[in-house]
Amino acid sequence: MKNKTIKFKITCLYTGIISVLLAIVTVFVFVSSENYGLDKVKAELVDEVKDLKEDIRRYPLYFPRENLLSYYDDGVMMSIYDGDKNFINGVIPDEFPSDTPFAEEEIRSVETSEDNWFILDGRITMENGEEYWIRGIHSYGPVVLMFQRLLFLSFTLFPAFILLTAFIGYRMIRRSLAPIQSMTKRAGEIATSGQLSLRLPEPKAQDEIYELCRTFNRMFARLEEQFTQEKQLSSDAAHELRTPLSLILSRCEYCLQELPMSPELSQELTAIRQKTLTLSSLVSRLLEIARAENGTYTPDFEEISLTFLAESVIEELEEKAKEKNICMECVCEQKDPMIQGDVEMLTRMFINLTDNAIAYGRENGTLTIRIQEYQQNMCIEFIDNGIGIPPESLPKIWNRFYQADKSRSLPDNFGLGLFLVKYIIEMHRGTITVESRLNEGTTFTIILPKTQS
Repeated sequence: MKNKTIKFKITCLYTGIISVLLAIVTVFVFVSSENYGLDKVKAELVDEVKDLKEDIRRYPLYFPRENLLSYYDDGVMMSIYDGDKNFINGVIPDEFPSDTPFAEEEIRSVETSEDNWFILDGRITMENGEEYWIRGIHSYGPVVLMFQRLLFLSFTLFPAFILLTAFIGYRMIRRSLAPIQSMTKRAGEIATSGQLSLRLPEPKAQDEIYELCRTFNRMFARLEEQFTQEKQLSSDAAHELRTPLSLILSRCEYCLQELPMSPELSQELTAIRQKTLTLSSLVSRLLEIARAENGTYTPDFEEISLTFLAESVIEELEEKAKEKNICMECVCEQKDPMIQGDVEMLTRMFINLTDNAIAYGRENGTLTIRIQEYQQNMCIEFIDNGIGIPPESLPKIWNRFYQADKSRSLPDNFGLGLFLVKYIIEMHRGTITVESRLNEGTTFTIILPKTQS
């Protein structure tokens, strides 16, 4: 299941809480209002019955035979019965069941399909000993109907209100979290480009997000400072090492060529010379990387023949390939393909990839450099049948000083070649991918634009 965004989660939580609270308040208001309405109907019924009983006692000449009960309306219909509960006069609803039994001083509810009523019966004994029953009837159907309509209206409007609440809440949350989206986008740019000089955009409102942004920017500034110092240290160390290494190398060559010595001493000096050459190569690589990372190298783009470049590198490394009897060839589908690029950098790229294929190739192996046009770009493939690269190491081979299998690495391999290759390709606005199977071989695929304009 796809992960939900924070905006979605907060909106759901906010809407859920509002929905529950609104439902509780609505139910409470409806129940309270309905009870209040019914209690009011009952109170009116009690008052009217009480008033009629008092009037009968006060004016016995007029009651109960005179039809004066219309004065006791107020929504309450009054009727008088004799002691045997026979109707004398008054008002009875047409739909009211006539067989409803009497119960003194007890409010009861009578429900039919046409209406609902509250009834209250009272008994009164006159001075002459005559006994009468008084019945008050008050319809509460309109109250029930009103609340039913309100309930229907509430159920109808409730979803619309919830949707409106969710929409407004989502807009507010999205607006509040907009700075985080900008920060995420800029952080992605920093991660992709590796430019620690970039900073996250600080929001105008000085709130928690503002403080978070400032904290990240301080962290980036600190990291930039540390990496700058590290790059400068590598560059300075490489520069400082060049002179003593050159001196050691020249002394070794002088001693080997000019001074008489025993075979043992000659062997030791040869080993020192070889190690010095290895260190000198490492220093050269470090200087190239320092120039690349510091941005001090300005590429000189010109028209280059890829076929000529590939064949030149094959010729240069042919002796090294013969040590393993590796067959190298350049295959090109079109005649003399041209590309705009920096000769020095592209030559270094070809040398590094070809040298890697030889170093990790099999005895009697093969290396094919295939050049072809691909969607208005040039595609260059380095295909070998060497020892391959473990799958878990493929994402890491572009890192500085990384070696996929140190037990199989050569003494003069420092893990810098592919790092520099990737930098050169990115300098030319190209891409590089790798496919490899252990003990089967490796294919590096490079896509370069024909022009750099």
